[in-house]
Amino acid sequence: MNLIHLVKKYNILVGLSIIILFFDLSINTLTYIFDGGHHGSIFLNALNIIEGKVPYKEIFLQYGYLNALINAFFLIIFDYDIVAIYFSTSFFYFGSIIILSLISKDLGNKNFFLLTIIICVFNHPVPEFPWPNYTAFFFLTLFFYIFKIKKKKNLFFSGFFLAITCLVRENFYYFILPSFVFINFCIYFFYKQFNKNFFLLFGFCLPILFLFLYLYINNIFLIWLDYQKIPFVYLDKYELNFFDFLKNFITFFLYEAPFLIATNPQYFIINLILFFNFYTLIEQLFFKSVKNINIIIISTLCLSSIVVSINLELFRLYTSVLIGLPVIFYKLNQLSSNNTKFIYFFIIIFISTFSFFYFPKGNVKSFDNIDYKKSYSLNKINFFKSQKWQEDKWNFVFKIKKIDEIISNNCDISYVLNLTPNAFILALSNLPKIQLVPLFNEHLDRKFPIIFQKNLINQIQDEITKQNIYIYSMENNVQLLNIDLPNYKLFDKLDISDYKGTQVRIFVPTKCLNKIYEKK
Repeated sequence: MNLIHLVKKYNILVGLSIIILFFDLSINTLTYIFDGGHHGSIFLNALNIIEGKVPYKEIFLQYGYLNALINAFFLIIFDYDIVAIYFSTSFFYFGSIIILSLISKDLGNKNFFLLTIIICVFNHPVPEFPWPNYTAFFFLTLFFYIFKIKKKKNLFFSGFFLAITCLVRENFYYFILPSFVFINFCIYFFYKQFNKNFFLLFGFCLPILFLFLYLYINNIFLIWLDYQKIPFVYLDKYELNFFDFLKNFITFFLYEAPFLIATNPQYFIINLILFFNFYTLIEQLFFKSVKNINIIIISTLCLSSIVVSINLELFRLYTSVLIGLPVIFYKLNQLSSNNTKFIYFFIIIFISTFSFFYFPKGNVKSFDNIDYKKSYSLNKINFFKSQKWQEDKWNFVFKIKKIDEIISNNCDISYVLNLTPNAFILALSNLPKIQLVPLFNEHLDRKFPIIFQKNLINQIQDEITKQNIYIYSMENNVQLLNIDLPNYKLFDKLDISDYKGTQVRIFVPTKCLNKIYEKK
């Protein structure tokens, strides 16, 4: 028996083996990344949940409460080690690939299980960030896998998991809600049985009602409502409206993506998925006498999910539009010509293999910049005992921890303020943060925390007047925010290579500094 026949016979076992290998690769790779912005903010959210802080009111949850709750659960299991959020992210991402592969198998044949895994992991082998997109994608694939139009129980649970998708990554409701309305319309129009709609709706509404009840009981509904404006703040920053982004998205995939195979082959698969799903949806709605509701649903979600991946970031595309991959196999399986099938499959597998060969961890700059030889582990801070960082990163967190201990043990200070792009600072501090948004960076716009928390400057200035706060700041952020520092002195400066020559500066009240020097 040759190798091809062996792979076909044991394709599920081979596929799961590949998943395990890439799961290990994912966690290992993420432990080399020092990212106090993305990793730090997600980690801090989970810590704050465990500490019992009120969601939205005391924690900046721009992506949703449920994802932070899930990360908090894993963090407890892993004894507060940040590797917990890498495990969580990888678990849900690779779990979603397995479910997607089962969908491909159900829509086509058993060989598509392995092909789906290969395409997914070869084009997006490692999650780029510990972001809620990966967790939400898991529940999105679960919604479709469970969906069975003839079974009421399946309709209920599929609706339930679709709602969980919205709660894990809250901006997903921008495409899920209109898609859900359209799907329900199609179900009723095709089957004329309202009980099918009822069970799907009931399953969907139940988790949403629980969320609203939780918000009401904790008196934070209006605060949560304010968070829903965040995507529009981002649009204002780019000075583009949604339709400008949509036009750029369509133009990119029509005229640019096909010619980027050498540098960005991952876009080619997304291009194929979009094309097949658009064609198939039109065909099902207008040219098929017998409608396939499953295909209509998956194509609808695939195309509408453009909304959350419209800025063309690969990790967003591979946790949204990717849901439509099984439709390619569904259509190719219907072809009568084996030669045509072979050509399509050859192109898809060739591009995916090419993608993995040249980008074995994906097109992610932070992964390419890892210096494995100079990175090492240290078991001195429980949060980071699994990390493998370079010397300057370790020195940075050790110095932050030491400075915070000196200040909190010797000075009568109630708060810490972080005016840097590194949320690890707040995670390492023994003092509560005064700010809601845990960091200041260019991506969010350094003035975003003030826009979102309008009285923040006044609060900071009041505590400065009382000499009741100490401050971490990049060189110019204090001046940028027009914060006055009477009776404050520069305590220390910290260098770190990723900050492009700038320094983190620590300002403390003069009376605090005097106490520290007296005890020395």
